[in-house]
Amino acid sequence: MQQIKRISLALTLLFLFLFFVTMAHAQISGQCADVVKDLKEPVDRAISVQKAMQKTLNSDQLVDRYNRHVNILVGNLDRETSRMERLLAVAKQRGCDKLVQMMQDHIVHTKNIYNEMMASILLPAPKKPLAEQNDKLESELESLMKIH
Repeated sequence: MQQIKRISLALTLLFLFLFFVTMAHAQISGQCADVVKDLKEPVDRAISVQKAMQKTLNSDQLVDRYNRHVNILVGNLDRETSRMERLLAVAKQRGCDKLVQMMQDHIVHTKNIYNEMMASILLPAPKKPLAEQNDKLESELESLMKIH
């Protein structure tokens, strides 16, 4: 009789342990899912910035450091990239290692493209370098969209 109590107690403890491990894992996965959901908005906005930049570069509009529209677009790209970097930090804090691994390179490349765009605006003829960087930006943002 005492052996049956030990077996049932052991099985009960095993099931409780498995239950708590499963719940902890589900909670961590939920936190990572929240980061992915929150990442969608800045990526979508960055994509709209990229499309607007493409439209501007294809137009006959003069593009130089004094063009307010281009400066606003590049500033918006900076804001969205900064939001992505903050979400990357949140993902690191929550222990979403796989997600961080998938996001980190693309976010760093996007930030580098922003820095290149800022430098290109100061060039005498920035249209061609901006177009090349805009194409790079498009591929990085597509990679970030695949995370969803």
